[in-house]
This record gives sequence, structure tokens and C-alpha cells, in this order.
Amino acid sequence: DFALWVNGIEKGTTNIGLTPTALSTLKFSRGDGGEDFEGKTKCVAVFKEALTDDELECLTSDETSFSSFNALALANNYTII
Repeated sequence: DFALWVNGIEKGTTNIGLTPTALSTLKFSRGDGGEDFEGKTKCVAVFKEALTDDELECLTSDETSFSSFNALALANNYTII
């Protein structure tokens, strides 16, 4: 299943799609060199396991404010590598 979350709110879900495998690089583009992302990001995180809806809400909600990414990781018992 796939879900889109924006600012702590689940905006949409679907069970149709292909899950990529053997990913080694994260890129903000279409993947073939076209349509590169132009904008600002505050944080990017990759998780090796699926997060629950509650965990995703905690990570993205304005109501849960952390002073840094390290504080967020510590509060959620994640290890930064």
C-alpha cells in the first residue's frame, strides 16, 4: 500500500503501484535526468521499515515540534547513521 502524508495529515492512499527494489541513490527527479526538483526541503529521511500511521503523523505534524532532526530521532528511538 502507498500513502501520501502532508503536514501530519493523510491525503491519499492506493494499493496500485510498483515498489522499487535495490535502491542505492535518492534523487529529486523523474529518475532519468529529467524534471529535476527545484525548491527547498527541510528534511529527508529514509526508513528501512514501514512506519505506522501514528508514527508518520508524529514525524510530520506541526503539533509535534522538535528543535532539531537529532531531537526528533531521539524522541522516536531512531538511530542516525
